[in-house]
Amino acid sequence: MADIQVAIAGTDAVAATEALLALEGISGTYTVDGETDKEGILITIATIVGLVGGTLPDDCRQFARWD
Repeated sequence: MADIQVAIAGTDAVAATEALLALEGISGTYTVDGETDKEGILITIATIVGLVGGTLPDDCRQFARWD
């Protein structure tokens, strides 16, 4: 599987990225891109290096609930 990169922006970007990478079947790392802007927005870049088959439908439902 090729690495997948996901950018997450928002005031809770770090928490959301950590929650993403904590999901069962997903493995990867993240970096913080730059610094928090004046509105408190931060961007993280997650690199997913492993995704165990069978978890994707459940993961997509979890992503939808994060909105």
